[in-house]
Amino acid sequence: MPHTSKASKTGEERLLNKPNTISLLRLPLLFIAVYLILTNSDPAVPAALILLIFIMDFIDGYVARIFHEETEFGKVLDEMIDRIVENVLFITFAFLQYIPLWVPIVMVIRAVTVDTIVLYYRKEETKSYKRLIRSDLSRGGYGLLKMILFIGLALYTILNAYRPYLLIITIIVVAFSVFRGIVKIIESKRA
Repeated sequence: MPHTSKASKTGEERLLNKPNTISLLRLPLLFIAVYLILTNSDPAVPAALILLIFIMDFIDGYVARIFHEETEFGKVLDEMIDRIVENVLFITFAFLQYIPLWVPIVMVIRAVTVDTIVLYYRKEETKSYKRLIRSDLSRGGYGLLKMILFIGLALYTILNAYRPYLLIITIIVVAFSVFRGIVKIIESKRA
């Protein structure tokens, strides 16, 4: 396949390119994982599916860069699916009372508020925004933390001794998410 410039710059955006297809495949895996969690199946299976969902989140971006299929639609789709995955999992684990109910409430409010404000101010990203929010360290660290948390929560029924640590990780994820949200709002208004 010949490599061309980024699709978003050439105007040749295809909605179902390779990375977007990978992104969309995360949704059925999410719903299978949630079904398995709610039906008290072997916790290793939904934990493995959650791991796969997070690996696919890394892969879709990698594929987009390798095949020069980075698009504005793909960025929005990836962000939207990220929010769906994390909020569905937070709601599921709160429903099972593995985490406090305030966690999904805060995370949903944060997602809606931040994403709406950032969309409203949609401007060029500043250098500090890219460093604090879009850097590999920031995105990778936050993604890794969420992945560890969700896999741990999927294994909750067999991690009796580690449950207090899961609550601590939950609070750290929420705090980091809120911090990132505040930075996004400040930087989107500043740009």
